[in-house]
Amino acid sequence: MEYNIEELLILVKELTDSYTSKESTSITYEAAQQLMGAVMYCIQENYRAFDCQENSEALVSMEKRFQTAREAYDNGYRCVVDKIRKANELYNNIILDFKDYGNHAYYDTVVKGIPEFFKWYDPVLNPMKHIILIDYNVLEPLHDLEGIDLIYRYLLCIQMEQKFLRYFPDEYIRKVLVLYHSDYEELIFNLCGVLLKKFLVNRLIDTRLEDMDYNTDNFHKLSEIICQLSKEELEERLYSYLQAFINDKYSGDQNLYRYLANEISNISEELRNTVKNHCYGNLL
Repeated sequence: MEYNIEELLILVKELTDSYTSKESTSITYEAAQQLMGAVMYCIQENYRAFDCQENSEALVSMEKRFQTAREAYDNGYRCVVDKIRKANELYNNIILDFKDYGNHAYYDTVVKGIPEFFKWYDPVLNPMKHIILIDYNVLEPLHDLEGIDLIYRYLLCIQMEQKFLRYFPDEYIRKVLVLYHSDYEELIFNLCGVLLKKFLVNRLIDTRLEDMDYNTDNFHKLSEIICQLSKEELEERLYSYLQAFINDKYSGDQNLYRYLANEISNISEELRNTVKNHCYGNLL
């Protein structure tokens, strides 16, 4: 729903008073842009809270309920504050049993960075800014999200990653990561993607999960399998292996399946390139 500019400017004026502590009526162009962005972020959060994008009846109902920019902004701001609370609760649950497996980027982002977000995040004047650097990338694309929306979704991804990793013994995870790179502690990469690829390679060539060494026979077997499959067929097989694993070990958790499935296309392409270029040292 669109609101007229006069309504929006009234809200910006109120934020300007907070921004300047009522000591000035003039602000820079950049500050004005920031405050208009803050207003629009909360209004959009109001729409997101009702999930109206795909529900025309809900959209009509909400347009009747929030006919003014003021109403939409006020409710959107309440949604932002509520999401901060939910994100804080989620983080407190995650950190109780969080493991970074020695990777510095993972530790720095989750253990050190996220608390700084909660400390400095400004839902009134700059709700679209998430403040901290997120060095540890998750498997789900989050580039379209900002502010608390980004951090909340990021924490949900971290929660799913920790659930996935907990199935594997710590020693096993560290061995796989060392095989991936001897200095994995210093790298910026996604741990789950490496573990998932290792699992899928073992399923493709029908070897035990504990097997760490890929011999020539394994390489030939993998090459034969991949050469027989189209890109779509290989991805479909990997999806099926993942779904079976999730059903067996994680009680069919579809949120976890969808999260890990984000990496299937990348793994498929990496395996095809490995076979094409005979770079079997890149299996992990």
